[in-house]
Amino acid sequence: MESTSVHQYSDPPIIQIYLAFIKVMIIVSSFYYPMMLYLVLYKSKALGDYKYYLLPTITFAYLFEFLLGVCQPVFIFPILGGYGRGFIQYTSNTVAFFCIVLLLLTAGYMTVGMGLAMLFRYRIVAPEIIRRWLNKGWIYRGIIGYGYISITVMICFWMFLLKPSKDKLDSFLSTNPRYTDLAVKEPTLIIFDSDEFAPSNIFLIGYCMVAFLIISTLILIFHLEQQLYKKRTKMSVITFRIQQMMNTSFKAELLSGHIFILCPIATAVFVLHIKHPDGASICHGALMVGSLYSVVLYSSMIYFTNPYRTWIAKTFHIGIRVRINALQSSIFAVRQ
Repeated sequence: MESTSVHQYSDPPIIQIYLAFIKVMIIVSSFYYPMMLYLVLYKSKALGDYKYYLLPTITFAYLFEFLLGVCQPVFIFPILGGYGRGFIQYTSNTVAFFCIVLLLLTAGYMTVGMGLAMLFRYRIVAPEIIRRWLNKGWIYRGIIGYGYISITVMICFWMFLLKPSKDKLDSFLSTNPRYTDLAVKEPTLIIFDSDEFAPSNIFLIGYCMVAFLIISTLILIFHLEQQLYKKRTKMSVITFRIQQMMNTSFKAELLSGHIFILCPIATAVFVLHIKHPDGASICHGALMVGSLYSVVLYSSMIYFTNPYRTWIAKTFHIGIRVRINALQSSIFAVRQ
């Protein structure tokens, strides 16, 4: 049977928009990445150990966006495979696979960051017996180190297991000759194209992870509100309003993170599972939605580096420090 060449495929409109979108992304990311590093390293001393989480997370996210912009991988259905069509496509024939690994690492590290943010936030409203442990710095450093090591090892281990052997790959290509040319160009293309390479249990695990994160977020939000109102009588009106504002911001961050990060991942997993005929277009659209979240995040940081708003930033910083000092004073007063 005659095999189909890579260059004979026509791109749907959504993929054409996607290819133009990632060209803009590489320009935006290259501009904002040094700025983010500068802000974390030199303008965020109050973050403490949290910056050790931010640095690698920002770096992995930038590398992923850099590969999208420079290599321009096209993830053919199913989305976890594809080929590079950028100007280095002939020197990097596994760019789609690297993009998958970087995306999983970034998502895993962001999950660790959400856990750290939860602990930092929970320390304010936690009972006294728990707060004693949460005030120890080695706990946070241990979570960061353990999270990075375990997530990296787990992702690399599973990706290695899911990579098909040469015998299975040749057998699959012999029964699906239309993938022959594509597999020569990008061997990772058909890793998840059959139950032989991706058992249905993998998709069930993906559904369970998404459901667990959503349910745990709702429980966390309810628990934080409950703890805050329990301590309402021990706080001044100003302190309570500050805490309420912080709770609202934290809830918005969690929910927006799930909307713009979990939804594209869940969409890709679902499309893979049902093998939708328009899977490529759906997954590319979901990927663009997820990328827009990082664009908004980067764009929000320009506020702190705009020279025409330096005095506003200083005023905002001083105001926050005054409120934090008042909050700490009220906490110490309660403890006494």
